[in-house]
Amino acid sequence: MRIFLIDSTTSGHHLTYLRLFVKAFNELKHEVIVISPATYDEIVQDNLEGGDIKLKVHTIVEKLPDFQGSGILEFRKHIRYIWIWFKKIVDKTIQITDVQPDLVFFSTIDPFIGPYTSKYEIDIIFPYRWSGLYMKPQNIVIKWQYSFLRKSLLNPNHLLRSRRCNTIGIFVKPLAENLYNVIKKPVITFPDIVDNVAPDLKFHIINKIVDKANGRTIVSLVGSLDKRKGIINLLMAAERLPKDKFFFVFAGQLSKSSFSESELFLIDNSKLSNAYFYFERIDDEPKFNALISISNIIYAAYIDFQFSSNLIGKAALYYKPLLTTSGTYMADLVEKYKLGEIVNSTDVEDIYNKLLNMQSVDYVFNYQSSNRCNSYNEENSYPVFREKLKQLLRFN
Repeated sequence: MRIFLIDSTTSGHHLTYLRLFVKAFNELKHEVIVISPATYDEIVQDNLEGGDIKLKVHTIVEKLPDFQGSGILEFRKHIRYIWIWFKKIVDKTIQITDVQPDLVFFSTIDPFIGPYTSKYEIDIIFPYRWSGLYMKPQNIVIKWQYSFLRKSLLNPNHLLRSRRCNTIGIFVKPLAENLYNVIKKPVITFPDIVDNVAPDLKFHIINKIVDKANGRTIVSLVGSLDKRKGIINLLMAAERLPKDKFFFVFAGQLSKSSFSESELFLIDNSKLSNAYFYFERIDDEPKFNALISISNIIYAAYIDFQFSSNLIGKAALYYKPLLTTSGTYMADLVEKYKLGEIVNSTDVEDIYNKLLNMQSVDYVFNYQSSNRCNSYNEENSYPVFREKLKQLLRFN
């Protein structure tokens, strides 16, 4: 099968997933053309093995703009623009490579679907068979306002009913049946695997953190830092926790637009002497893995987040207890595999008590003897990912 693999960005974990799909498609003997801002070297690195690599890369410089407007008509216009934009990119790739795709696969489909646009319009605009990975299915867990009225093109998942889309992949297994009931086509559950590349311990902030921590328990909030990651509540809990026992790391690009002015003032003027702030993008997986590897507790008590996070796999990979939010899919995984603790993410007192307990000698001993990180890692491994992709392709 000739597959065009598309992503419009390499930020966050996008490049990681892109590389995983390239590796799996290649091992499944498909011809792949990657369309993304990534270069051939960034995608391949040591990712592919064997002499028969059927891979081409069309590195794009055009940037797909984010939605900046407001209102139904503007959003509808934006979604249409996205698919017209992709049509032009695919057409240009065909012209350059002289290859006609059997399937266009979006490594992350989420930003490209939404309500107010008809599946029939997309069928006309984008005349290629397509599929993709849907990380956070809209209106399935957290119901939108007037959800009971959201039928047909008012439903954000309406575009997945396109006659050119035969199946879709997701991460969160409990949502598969619900999404199937909306789109009436196969939904394949993928494991949320992580890149286990060796940590870059030469990353310049690693030694600084270890030196400043000086043997204290390192609690890390790592990744893109927006409000829903719970940074404000962690800061408030950190103010109360004993400074001779705890050291806090806040590492990742700060999404200032997600905070109020007073919240930004609180962050900018934090007086924590036992903390290290690095508000820059962590630009590759070795650096990300390095931060996880030196931590003692991984903070993932996200607010209003009902989906999967790559961070849970990172914590399990390095056998680090994780603190996450009760009543969520991540909490279910933490309880099932004994990966850490759950907490009320908006209750600073609860966060304070849970972190204090997780730092204790008894807790560390119990975690080390009872965690099921190996089981989680095995069930969310690359071979399972590849088999799920193979299963998805059978419908295309």
